[in-house]
Amino acid sequence: MAADPEPGAAALPLPRWLPHLAAVATSVAGLLVLVGWRLDVVALKSLSGGFVAMNPATATGFILAGGSLGLLAAEPAGRRRWTYVVGRAGGALVTLLGLSKLVGIAIFGGAGVDGLLFASQLTSDPSGFPNRMAPMTAVGFVLIGSALTALDARTSRGLRPAEPAALLAGLVSLFAIVGYAYGVQAMYTIPAFIPMALHTAVAFGLLALGILACRPPSRLLEVLGSPGPGGVTARRLIPAVIVVPLLLGWLRNAGERFHVYDGAAGTALMVVGTTALLGILTWKCAGLLDRADVARRHALEKLAAANQELEAFSYSVSHDLRAPLRHIAGFADILAQEAAGLDEAARRSLDKIIAAAGRMNTLIDDLLSFSRMARAEMSSRWVDLAALLEEVRGQLENETRGRTITWDVAPLSRVQGDPAMLRQVFANLLSNALKYTRTRQVAHVAVGSEKRQEETVIWVRDNGVGFDMQDASRLFGAFQRLHRAKDFEGTGIGLANVRRIVGRHGGRTWAEGVPDQGACFYFSLPLRREAA
Repeated sequence: MAADPEPGAAALPLPRWLPHLAAVATSVAGLLVLVGWRLDVVALKSLSGGFVAMNPATATGFILAGGSLGLLAAEPAGRRRWTYVVGRAGGALVTLLGLSKLVGIAIFGGAGVDGLLFASQLTSDPSGFPNRMAPMTAVGFVLIGSALTALDARTSRGLRPAEPAALLAGLVSLFAIVGYAYGVQAMYTIPAFIPMALHTAVAFGLLALGILACRPPSRLLEVLGSPGPGGVTARRLIPAVIVVPLLLGWLRNAGERFHVYDGAAGTALMVVGTTALLGILTWKCAGLLDRADVARRHALEKLAAANQELEAFSYSVSHDLRAPLRHIAGFADILAQEAAGLDEAARRSLDKIIAAAGRMNTLIDDLLSFSRMARAEMSSRWVDLAALLEEVRGQLENETRGRTITWDVAPLSRVQGDPAMLRQVFANLLSNALKYTRTRQVAHVAVGSEKRQEETVIWVRDNGVGFDMQDASRLFGAFQRLHRAKDFEGTGIGLANVRRIVGRHGGRTWAEGVPDQGACFYFSLPLRREAA
């Protein structure tokens, strides 16, 4: 079964050019470090004489990682096949570079590929250790390389493994940068090993942000890209939660270092400053949420009033149309019974009037059904979908008589809902499957279900005429038809009823199709636990 599409996935609040900037910046940084080792320029290797120099193998890893990110930064639909293959290969090489160093530390006492380039210059470093790749750097490469290799992968629950890997790499970077800012060496080094270089930590942070900005977020981070109040609040609070404590902590340390105040006063000032700034942010976010809630309630009231007016109008129009339509159909039938003297052209015109009146009557019936579905009272109890399906199949016996149809019915879950409404959903979906497989010598119809984390997904698949996915957005609209009426009868209201019923149950509807190969219609219902 294919995964359902992301419903309105929004981009993270990061610039679209950030992946390209991160790719170029890290690649250029790696190249400059290699030039620094080749020409023995301290500023290129380590920023200044008092900092740890970036190892040449680390610089090579950043060139690979930057190149890989640059190739994979484009959306899958807009890139060439070779860029995807080479980009993932680069990510795999970055992962292997980090793993080889970790294996070297665990088994060979630290020896590894990080001692191959410019070996004669690696004997001394301001840290007092031979210049090698730091263990934290190796871990960062494993995380970044894994994220690049799995950039477009998704789990069955819709999560992207690249996101937690990039977040952890960003955390490694943050630890090291904060350690340098606060002068706490324990945050960027492991005892008995060389520390992580400052520009190495910055490069990991850039790569992590670039990877997160490459694709729309999965369920793990989707709230950050949401346009709703939750997303706006998160985007306002998270930067402040990160920056405010770091800035105030640095100011506290700087004040104590220059003897502006003692330790107790510095701690008190930091607590007061943090409380005041976060309090202001909380107050502003609370006001935002309150205004959003008020606007939402007003919008819901207007929508409810508009829906009531629309339902009343459609119901009234449908009833008012029936009387003249009955007159048209009745007088046309009388004429048909007494039409012996009519010529062939007049007879055809009369038949068209009768047929049009019949179609109009069917359309009114469907419109009334659609209107009633919004006002119908819902019951909620446990429903055996397998029994419901068999009942609907029995009701559709007239549509299956004389046809060769193979049914593939997988075990169906029990769900909670309104049995009559869910029966209507199955009736509409199965009727559609039978109608659009009419041109097949052997029709195949499959029905199944799958329990996910928060919902049960049910699907009906057929091998009928299918549809173009460009038209998928029109499928569940009222009176929307993708095929000509002379090929397949109908008014285009059945799938609109399906969406309305499923929506009232708190679920979703979507579909997939390929022209002349078939279609698959999905609907989901919220997952609830059945009492023992």
